[in-house]
Amino acid sequence: MAKNTLTLGADRGPKALTLTKKLLYALSIFLVFAVPVTFQAAEGLSFLVRILVIVGIWVLLALGLNIVVGYAGLLDLGYIAFYAMGAYAGVLIGQAFSDVLGGATYWVMLVPGAIAGAVTGLALGFPILRLRGDYLAIVTLGFGEIVRISLNNNIFGITNGATGLPRGGETLIMPWGMQWLADNIRFETPLGYFFFGPNLFWYFVVVGLCVLAIIVIRRLDDSRLGRAWIAMRENEVAASA
Repeated sequence: MAKNTLTLGADRGPKALTLTKKLLYALSIFLVFAVPVTFQAAEGLSFLVRILVIVGIWVLLALGLNIVVGYAGLLDLGYIAFYAMGAYAGVLIGQAFSDVLGGATYWVMLVPGAIAGAVTGLALGFPILRLRGDYLAIVTLGFGEIVRISLNNNIFGITNGATGLPRGGETLIMPWGMQWLADNIRFETPLGYFFFGPNLFWYFVVVGLCVLAIIVIRRLDDSRLGRAWIAMRENEVAASA
C-alpha cells in the first residue's frame, strides 16, 4: 500500500510542476501586457514605458550574449560593439532610403542592422579563434573600445561624434501602424486617459523581437550546433576531437 502511495505521489509531482510552470508563464504574459498599458494610462507614469523599451533592448542583447558566454563559454567583453555597428548601420541606411521606403523604413532597417552586426562579429571572430581565456577577453575588450572611440570621434564624418545620430523619429517617416494606433486606440480609464503612444508601440515591437530571439535560441539549443557549443564549453579539446 505504501508503495502504491509513493508511486501515485511521484506521478502527481511532474504534473504539479507542469501546472506551476503554466501558471507562471500565464502570469508573466499577463504582466508583460498589463504593466506597460497601466503605465501608459496612469497620469505622469508614461515615461516608464520608454524605460521598459530600453530594458527590452538590453534583454535582447543579453539573450545574444548568453549564446557566446553561456553556451560556448567564450568570455567576450566587446559584444556591445556588434550592437553599436548594427544600430549605426541601420539608422544610416534608413536615412538614405527613407523617402523611398516610407513607412516600411523601420522594418527594412532591421535587416542591414543585423547583417552589419553579424559581419562585425565575423570580422573579429576569425582572427582570434585560437585565443582563449584572458587573452580573448582582452582582445574583445580592446575591439569594443576601438569601436566606441571611432564612433565618438565622428569616423568618416558620418557618426556625428559623441552627440550621436539623430533619433529615428526625427529623420525618418513614421512606421506603418503607429499613427493609426495612436488615433484609434484611446479611451478614459480610472487611472487616466489612455492612448496607444509611440513608446507603447516600440515596447511591443521589442517584446516581439525578444520572443523571436528566445524561440530561435531554444531551437538552436536543441540542434546539433547547440550541443556542439555546450561540448566546447565543457571541454574544448575533447569537442574538437
